Amino acid sequence: VRLLRDFGEKKDLERYGRYMQKKKRSRTSTEVPNVLPSLFLPEQDEDKNGPIARLRKNPAFKDLFAHAGVSQLDDSTMRRLAIAHKEDLALDMAMLKVSILLAIGAMSVYAAHCAKQISEEARPVTLPELLAATTVDDGATVQVLAVHVLNSSMNRQLLGNRLKVRVKYGDPGVSIHCDTAEAVASAPAPSPAARYAHRLHRDQSEHHVEAKFGTTCIFHGQRYTENLLRFQVMRHGLLGRSVARAELRVSALNMLSTWSEYKMQLEGTSLKGSHILGQLDIALETRVMPKGELRQYLSLLGAQHQQEAFFMGILPVTEGEVTQDEASSSADDEAIVKGQYITAPPKVRRFMGCISCGNDVRGALAVTAMVHICEQALKHQVEVPKVASACHTLYGRGVFFVYFGSEKAAKHKEAADSTQLIQDYVNAALQKESQPLISWDTLEPDVQQDLFDTFVDCPLGNICETVLFRKADVLINELGGDCPAARELQTFDPLTSVCFVGQFRTDNDGSVYTAACTKSFSTFSSLIITESSMTGALERGAEEEKKAGSTALQAGSLQEARVHYLEAIRMIEHVPEPCPLRQQVQHNLALCALKEGAWQECRDRCTEILALEGGDIAKVRYRLGLSLFKLASLESANSAEQSRLHSEASEHLQRAVALEPTDQAVQKLLEEVRCSQLLARDGTPPAGDESMDPGTAAPA
Repeated sequence: VRLLRDFGEKKDLERYGRYMQKKKRSRTSTEVPNVLPSLFLPEQDEDKNGPIARLRKNPAFKDLFAHAGVSQLDDSTMRRLAIAHKEDLALDMAMLKVSILLAIGAMSVYAAHCAKQISEEARPVTLPELLAATTVDDGATVQVLAVHVLNSSMNRQLLGNRLKVRVKYGDPGVSIHCDTAEAVASAPAPSPAARYAHRLHRDQSEHHVEAKFGTTCIFHGQRYTENLLRFQVMRHGLLGRSVARAELRVSALNMLSTWSEYKMQLEGTSLKGSHILGQLDIALETRVMPKGELRQYLSLLGAQHQQEAFFMGILPVTEGEVTQDEASSSADDEAIVKGQYITAPPKVRRFMGCISCGNDVRGALAVTAMVHICEQALKHQVEVPKVASACHTLYGRGVFFVYFGSEKAAKHKEAADSTQLIQDYVNAALQKESQPLISWDTLEPDVQQDLFDTFVDCPLGNICETVLFRKADVLINELGGDCPAARELQTFDPLTSVCFVGQFRTDNDGSVYTAACTKSFSTFSSLIITESSMTGALERGAEEEKKAGSTALQAGSLQEARVHYLEAIRMIEHVPEPCPLRQQVQHNLALCALKEGAWQECRDRCTEILALEGGDIAKVRYRLGLSLFKLASLESANSAEQSRLHSEASEHLQRAVALEPTDQAVQKLLEEVRCSQLLARDGTPPAGDESMDPGTAAPA
């Protein structure tokens, strides 16, 4: 009421007039009071039941009018307020509308901000982030997914367009993406028969065009139970409008094969509806390797960094063998390796091959240093395979790009001291016969010193005093003599494991890379890595996987639990026995198979557990007996096989009863098996007990 009375002041009326003339209003409580509804108009003041009368009757406001010195509402004041209300409604952007728009806009911005935060939290860790993280040790294992985008065959309407493929990995909203290199859609090359039948060339060129992307996108592999890959073929440009798309769902990465190829249909994205636009050829490759080696391989392979992944091109590789040409040998003890030293090629094969670059002086020198160690070891009566293979493991994880003029020049070089010996080996390993690429004199002084410190620290060249020998001896002692890696170390012949990579001139292509190796080091290196310093880290990771699998199993998610258990088994695959963690995971996998009704798998896993741990495990005997009983109940089993399975089941269950005499479930199952045996002999089909719960034990 005081505001209504004070609004009649001259300065306020002048201010109100200026706003009315401009038709613009920013009304606040200090300028114009809140606009009253029509019920507060002067003609409503005399209504005994009106809002003003009710306000006067309210005990809370009984002294308000008297205190303000107002006996009734001024007619001019109310009329002025009504006019102001009418003018506000006439404006294009009334304050009510502005408030609504501001509220909606604020809510939209807030919702978008929350969605972005949720998306950032749910988005998986990308490979560039993982490699740059200082909290993750270089020895930690990393699973990567390489998506090879090969070729595409599409509708002719895209002829001449510059295209690229965007690969999205993950569910919508939380996916990560990588773009391939651009390719121009062009008409396919005519077949050899087109020169004789013009129709063949016309049929090929008039119906479709080809785009050869030849790009590999490398993602950090996620531990999904199902992986979603989406492909968008996009036109070149700032906006990059999508012209076709495809989708692929694959199982968990640890259940995929190492190399899988797919041919996917591309669907158009026009407004006319979905239609087949062409075909996209891709391949998936998954690998697991230490973080430090992965960073090195990406650098050597020339992988380019994107925001959420890496990408690189694909070059062809032909694999062969190193053979000795008897006709060209000048002597029996001189084997010529016909190859050519490659000058640091940026990319030499599909991703994840064990590669070492040609300009890596250590890698090239390791082969010749190993040969030198073999010679010194023979002189000092040291076991050659043990030392040489261990040294090869330390410095030979990969294929070396090495050129030898001859074995005689590399193996039987005599020198007065170790300095001249190492210099000669460097020159022999890193130069051609006609044109030297790298020689000892051209190496930087710090590189020369590094080579001496790495390979030779004894002036007399005694093998027992070299760094290599000491490291090899420590490695053998760390592994122990009974583990598989140590046994392979001791039987590994380094003289038959040297890998040569040459570049040969051919009639068709002058730059075809030809790789030849007599033995691969990928499996051997993984054994050494797993069973030495990384064993503890792998066991900790496997323990986390086992806990996650047990949580999923207790929640009823059998498939998710199986994925975690299989990942744990893979991580500790090469850890030598006894390994209690592996035994626990095997028990849980058998329980998963039992709950899923995978009787053959349960039988195999229980049999493996008994072979490793012994036969005095009651629950394993029970699960094995139940699996055999269920297999005997299948319709595909004949009478002879049923009898054999029943007998085996009865034997295992009897052993379980002997171990656990008070277990009623085991005794009940044994009685049912015996009953089924009797019914089978009489020719009556047994009735299975459907109420039996096959998996009641908690996960280990």
